[in-house]
Formats: sequence, structure tokens, C-alpha cells
Amino acid sequence: MTVDYVIKLGGSLLNDIAAARPFVTKLANTRARCVFTVGSGPLGEFFIALGLERQTNLPFDSSVECWAALQSINARLLCAMSDRLVLAPDYASASRGPAGRHAIIDAFPLAARFARLPHQTADVRAAQIAHDLDCDTLVVFTDVNGVYRTDPKIDAAAVPLRSLPASHPLLRERTSVDEGLAEMLTAYKITAYVAGAPHFTQSPLGLGDYLARCATAIYPE
Repeated sequence: MTVDYVIKLGGSLLNDIAAARPFVTKLANTRARCVFTVGSGPLGEFFIALGLERQTNLPFDSSVECWAALQSINARLLCAMSDRLVLAPDYASASRGPAGRHAIIDAFPLAARFARLPHQTADVRAAQIAHDLDCDTLVVFTDVNGVYRTDPKIDAAAVPLRSLPASHPLLRERTSVDEGLAEMLTAYKITAYVAGAPHFTQSPLGLGDYLARCATAIYPE
């Protein structure tokens, strides 16, 4: 079955479960055929902080399996927020999910495949999932509504970018898009939309219209 969107949810959205719940509910009710994936979120931040505190590299710093396990835990948490999300341990079950429900990838069984990627970030793994599912549209939801010329959390007058090529110099910096994603978009001919979860939750628009009108589109070259 055709997948319309692969949707990667920023793990930071799980820092506030109360705020995340209405967002997940609205997104899970979309009529489009979606497959979800999620970042490591506060669990990942905890283990990074623990490593810094102990001044040592924990296994989580280098093991793709460990990071995939954290994503797997978060996926289960999201499933608990909406009965329209169902955990998918492989691509076959993700692409043939039950009617009226959306699959969310259990990253742990796919860790060996992800280990071969040149960059180890959740965004890059999401691009790989989109490619493997023959889906040419990736949506990245973060706590910032799109890509801006400057950091909107610091600059109140930051100018949003509605579209830009994957080769744009801004994407080589640390923005709301993870390092390495841009080159994956070009390699796999995937268009990515970067959108803000809080803004989408408050918008009256459905997913497709919202992406077309409000998100930042990053197109391959």
C-alpha cells in the first residue's frame, strides 16, 4: 500500500506530554497514509548528560542499537497516546497497517540497517525509512515552525524560509534539521517539510494543506 508521508516526530516534543497529546491526536486522525518515527527525546538527553557528568563515553554514545532502543521506547509512548497508532516491527507491517490506523516504526529491529548510514541522527534514519518504503515525502515536526534565517528562539524577528534547496548553506549548520539530512534528500530524491508541532496543533488546517501553506519545504537537487 502506498505511503503518502513518512513523519518524523522530534523527540523533544516528549518533554511536555500534556502538550504532545493533542498534537499526536490530531496528527493520528489524518486521512493520509502515514508511517511515523520518533527521535530519542528526553531519554537521549539524559544519557548524554550522564556521560558528561561522569566524564566518560557511555555505550549509548556509539551504539546504534542503544539509540534505536530509546526510539523504540518513545514509539511505545506515542502509541499509548492514540489508539490510531500501532507499533510496526518491520517495513512489511508498516506498509500494510490496519485501516484507519497509522504505523509507527519500532527502530530497534532495524538497528543493523541504520548502522550503515553515514550520519547517525533520527532525521537521517527517517530519510532512510522513507526511501525503503518508496515514499518521496518526509515530514519533520519539531518545536520550531520551520527553518529560519536566524534562530527564532533567540531572534524574535527571525525570517522564516518557505522553501530552499537541499544544498542551501544554512542546512550545513545546526538548525531544526539534523546534520546529514540534506544530502540524504538529494541522494534519495525526497522532499522534506519542516513544521512546528505547536503551530500545527492550533491550526484549523489538515495535514496536507498545513504543509503546503505553513511548513518549510526542502527540495532535492
